[in-house]
Amino acid sequence: MASHQPHTHTNGRSAARTRERREREHLERRREILTAAREVFARRGYRDATLDEIAEKAAYAKGTLYNYFRSKEDLFQHIIDILLEDMRLVAVSVRKERGTSREKFHLFACGMMDYYKANEDFLRIATMDMNRLQFEEEDRLRTILLRIRKIAGILGHTLEEDMHSRRVVTENPIELAQVFIALILNRSMRRSIEPGGLQAMNTRKDADFLTRLFFDGIARS
Repeated sequence: MASHQPHTHTNGRSAARTRERREREHLERRREILTAAREVFARRGYRDATLDEIAEKAAYAKGTLYNYFRSKEDLFQHIIDILLEDMRLVAVSVRKERGTSREKFHLFACGMMDYYKANEDFLRIATMDMNRLQFEEEDRLRTILLRIRKIAGILGHTLEEDMHSRRVVTENPIELAQVFIALILNRSMRRSIEPGGLQAMNTRKDADFLTRLFFDGIARS
């Protein structure tokens, strides 16, 4: 009996390594498909993008895509989920920092504009498809806006102290934070169509401008 024990352990380790290798390959293929889809959606928009084009870009057979995503709609939703989760993580990180609400909002603006510079395809996808969602997929848009509102809630929490001390107007802090998020998106969109595009954007300078504009606007006179 004892002579068979090492062989059993070896088979177990071999099976575990095989499972780990397959999981890594699965995740890698999924990442490759998402990367290809981001590029195609950013260039073509959701309506004109096709799974055939995404499969060709990813260098996989179209049937392989269905092993990872149910449809073009499902693939697009996963990309939006990545964008929203990354935005949430920036907000969470900023909230943990020491400083005033003004300083934290400035950090959030810098963080998001740096993110857009590093992920221009996400910005193009967001700007190209918001209007389409408004007219074609109101339920999906409502879900996205709800998630953005939750992110705004993370930021809005930092405004409450300023409201209690009467440094800023007493308004719904979540709605105020949503305004700030919209300012960042609109500023980034504008920079993306200017000469040099987002890569020429001075993140800190634009964050200074947006933070000053926002806090001067809500300051209690």
